[in-house]
Amino acid sequence: MQRSRALPESAEYVALPGVRLTDFAENDYLCEFESHGRQRPMPDTETPLTAEVFDQLQQAMAADKAGFTELYREYLADAWHTLDLLREAAPHRIEEVRQRAHYLRSSSLVLGARKVARLAGTLEEKARTTVSADNDALEPIAEALREVQTELAERLGNGVIPADKTAAY
Repeated sequence: MQRSRALPESAEYVALPGVRLTDFAENDYLCEFESHGRQRPMPDTETPLTAEVFDQLQQAMAADKAGFTELYREYLADAWHTLDLLREAAPHRIEEVRQRAHYLRSSSLVLGARKVARLAGTLEEKARTTVSADNDALEPIAEALREVQTELAERLGNGVIPADKTAAY
């Protein structure tokens, strides 16, 4: 078994032959490990959208600009829908809240909406350790999602906003 040199010996991570995580993945997605070898200092303010993720996706999809916009439009539509489902599930269907918060956290991380991911992760952890969840934790997530939507509209134009959110925008 080969261990990644960036991870501590206590980490439960096994490198597959010929497979290597990028420096970005090790820094941002595996941040729970205490490896400071390639970490960059955190910015003073948290931006709605992580520039590195957005830029990497944009570069990877450079030949399909409409598809790139559609990717983020689908994310926004799905995130708003998940937030509605979270509102319906709270306060009594706690396992559903945990699962939906986990889904929102994961999808947000993949597309660089780090603040949404962080808040959804907090809700997920709260749901894991309690018997009920209140709707108070959902408003900060909604506000972070509005911030992401605003930034995406500035970067990609209003076509990125889901049709059902255009009037509310």
